Amino acid sequence: MDKEQLKSLLGQLRDELSATDQLDTDLQEIASDLDVQLDRLAHEEGHEPEPGLGDSLDLAATNFAVKHPRTEAILRELADILGKMGI
Repeated sequence: MDKEQLKSLLGQLRDELSATDQLDTDLQEIASDLDVQLDRLAHEEGHEPEPGLGDSLDLAATNFAVKHPRTEAILRELADILGKMGI
């Protein structure tokens, strides 16, 4: 169940980021790195996430909070799911 939620939220995150016109270079880099990590976690059986992925999501959410609150909410939900998965 958690992997399905992860896949769904990853899709929402991608949609939200593609609809966002103004991402600075730092936020684009953060989003791209998280996308790669989350995609592997969601789709590759037995993939071990990089240490600190949950913390990275929390930090990314903080960085997105002011200018991109909908993206922040998705990132926080992803961090919550990873926490429930023990990551």
